[in-house]
Amino acid sequence: MRKIRAGILGLALAVSAVVSAGNGTAYAEGINPYDDFNWRWVTTDTELSRGYSKSHKGMDIAVNKEPVYSPQKGTVLSAGYWTSAGNYVAIETRDKDPDTNTKLVIRFLHLKSKSVSTGDSVSKGEEIAVSGNTGTDTTGPHLHIDINNEGEYDGTYINYSNTIDPKYFWPHYFDGPTFALHEEHQTEEHQTEDELLRKFDSAEYFFEDTLINYVGEEEFMKWINSQPLEDQTVPNFKKAFNISDEKEKKLMQQARE
Repeated sequence: MRKIRAGILGLALAVSAVVSAGNGTAYAEGINPYDDFNWRWVTTDTELSRGYSKSHKGMDIAVNKEPVYSPQKGTVLSAGYWTSAGNYVAIETRDKDPDTNTKLVIRFLHLKSKSVSTGDSVSKGEEIAVSGNTGTDTTGPHLHIDINNEGEYDGTYINYSNTIDPKYFWPHYFDGPTFALHEEHQTEEHQTEDELLRKFDSAEYFFEDTLINYVGEEEFMKWINSQPLEDQTVPNFKKAFNISDEKEKKLMQQARE
């Protein structure tokens, strides 16, 4: 694996043709509006097992059981368990997208464990989790990250038009920003993963830690493991543990206070 190198490589960028940024926005090639955010790299290695594309709206980093860090100061918008992504953390950063003026949200998926909860404030470089291999949408240990300017953590609302190739936030690790058109590098294995992701990427499969902590993680995982994938939904969970909509709302409000 390629370990992180100290220092920042100098970048000589020349403006040329206008191309897509991957989120529907056109920039002159060589222009990178996200470089100035100076985000911290999120783990201990930069080797990728899969990059950003229309069918994979994020970046897979080839690490396992390694610390995961917050790239910027922000707030934990949501943390918990998601059927296809396993343990997840979504952070609303302090930085706003230069086009939409909305705060950027970064999601971390397939975590072995997490050390932050919904509503927590996080600092730049703070350890928030440990990478792993949880969830149905995985064929091996890796850390998935994706960044969107929609201010969302629920995958229902995250698509190619409002996500941004994560490489643009760390150009000194990935040979500088080029804003070239994205190429598809799709294997049959990953096609199967994406079908699973689309199937379970909706609000009813997102279990916030506010619900998990209410019943206890052991009881939650016992229930998850006893249910077929299609039945691992929030409505079914609430019914099993007699949690009303009003109670769920109260738990979420308390977490964000």
